Amino acid sequence: MSDLSAIFGEGAKVVISPDKMRAWVSLPPPAKGVRYTEAAIAEWLPQHGVVYGADDGMIHKAVTAGRYDDLLEVARGKQPVAAQGGDYVLKVEKHPFTGLRAGADGGLIYEDLSFLQEVQAGQVLAEIVPGAPAEDGMTVTGEPVSPREGGAGRTLQGSGFVLSEDGRSAIAPVLGHVNIVNEQLIVTPLTKLERLTAEDGEVHCEGNVLVEGDILAGSKLSATGSIFVAGRAVAATFKAGNNLLLCNGLRAGEGFGSLEAKENVWGLCFESCAIKAGGDICANTLTGCEVTAGGRASILGGRSMISSTTLRAKGGVVTGQLGTERQDVTTILAGLDRETMDRYEALNKRIERMTLDIQATMQNIAAHERVNSRKEDKGRNDPAYKEMVKKRDQSLSVLNIITNERTRLKRTIDSFSSVSVVVRDVAFPGVTISIDTRTLNIMEPLRRVKFTRNQETIEFVSAAK
Repeated sequence: MSDLSAIFGEGAKVVISPDKMRAWVSLPPPAKGVRYTEAAIAEWLPQHGVVYGADDGMIHKAVTAGRYDDLLEVARGKQPVAAQGGDYVLKVEKHPFTGLRAGADGGLIYEDLSFLQEVQAGQVLAEIVPGAPAEDGMTVTGEPVSPREGGAGRTLQGSGFVLSEDGRSAIAPVLGHVNIVNEQLIVTPLTKLERLTAEDGEVHCEGNVLVEGDILAGSKLSATGSIFVAGRAVAATFKAGNNLLLCNGLRAGEGFGSLEAKENVWGLCFESCAIKAGGDICANTLTGCEVTAGGRASILGGRSMISSTTLRAKGGVVTGQLGTERQDVTTILAGLDRETMDRYEALNKRIERMTLDIQATMQNIAAHERVNSRKEDKGRNDPAYKEMVKKRDQSLSVLNIITNERTRLKRTIDSFSSVSVVVRDVAFPGVTISIDTRTLNIMEPLRRVKFTRNQETIEFVSAAK
């Protein structure tokens, strides 16, 4: 061991930072015949509390700097490292499913399928970045330093994809469609068909279906996902678990078509068919159809016309032309159905009756207690009294359930209070418009009108937008 006292005189000192993460030496000019060496400094530092982080490179610079009585850094502690949560990097376009684009006239561009993202089997959809564990730090004096709490990171959420063997990639297992829904990656299997005829029988597919050619009369196609038809469709039957898009619509031919979708129905022209959409229906024309939509009906673009059709749309209707000069029978039913309104009225009457019954029962209970006020138990052990209390409690429980149901129905009714039927061009005689329980028969041509309900009547104003 070196004689450190002979090398480092009284003026030599070690300075440690307040957070104990750095250390410096301050060395006076050495005495005659004495030389500071790297080994001597490395041996001298622990005697002054520096037991971790001494760096050979720093010590070498301190020895060779030739600067005396200055602070020369010789050691650094280890900073703690917070745990890092996992993350991912998408390799597909990050945009939510928005459906079709609208043209300048408000009509949708049905032949544009660019909103669909197609992925091939085995395609990498996202790179997974694994998380890193926390690491303790250390001061130059040898004290451990705990890391701060790290970020939670992100985990790839969604469905339809699989992880690679090393867990570093999310992969499409089969040909599919991919989109981002509420920040979740949703991959739906895709079946591609060239065309479909009646000879193919009933065709059912899991996931989405894309028919690149025509669907001929008598064909039957169903899917758990969405159905997209790029070609023509004639007098066929469709059933989609999500959306249904017939780019060219559906023609009657010599038969009658049927379309059903849990979400939206889109298409160019629909003729002689029954349509049921859980959401919106969007088309250029409806002719000779029976249509039910849980959302809004937008019949815009091209001819923008509804004729010889019965259209039920809870969310309202907007179209260019309603009916024809021939005064074809056309019926529009907007807003809530009769059953919902009747249910609401029935609940009101039932609540009124039950309230009166409960009040009568409570009066009987109070009368019983007054009559038995001198008894120790106030007559509460009487079987008749117990039966009245039981009846009251049961009635109050049922009343609470019914009142909550009425409240939910009232919210639904209020949400449709602004439902309207908008005609941007002309509404012809022969058209009947109903909004909830109110009905109006058009007796003369009306141009650019908006029909709304006002208590027990339907009113219309000109210059509807």
